[in-house]
Amino acid sequence: MKERQKNRKSVFYVLNPERVIDEAIEREDWFSAFSNAVTYFEHWGYWRLRWYCIKEKIDIKERIRQLHVSSLVLILYLLKLIDTNTFSKINKTINERNKLVHPVSTEAGITYRDRKEKNRATQLLTDAKSCIRKLKEGIGHE
Repeated sequence: MKERQKNRKSVFYVLNPERVIDEAIEREDWFSAFSNAVTYFEHWGYWRLRWYCIKEKIDIKERIRQLHVSSLVLILYLLKLIDTNTFSKINKTINERNKLVHPVSTEAGITYRDRKEKNRATQLLTDAKSCIRKLKEGIGHE
């Protein structure tokens, strides 16, 4: 029974990414918020590209599974599956996530998170939620 409940929770997170991001923003848990946003880009970007490949009868399912999120987003942009504004916002979010996950300075990542400018982070994450919606909306509608 516990395993079944765990699976439902993960499905909920995939279906409701905005709520997961909003909860992290409320807690000011920037690490989780940005990490989850990029994970959702990867998930929904994969399915957007997968839908395109199915529609165009291109069988590269396993190869696109192995793409890093930056490469996946670039391919979506080059195929005109996302616009310039969405591409730019996604890349800003990825870059911010990379700063949190791989801090360049000698300071620990948690110190960087604690000094994070709340308004800027919130705006980036609001943009990220908008981009996730766009990725989801494009699946099965082209």
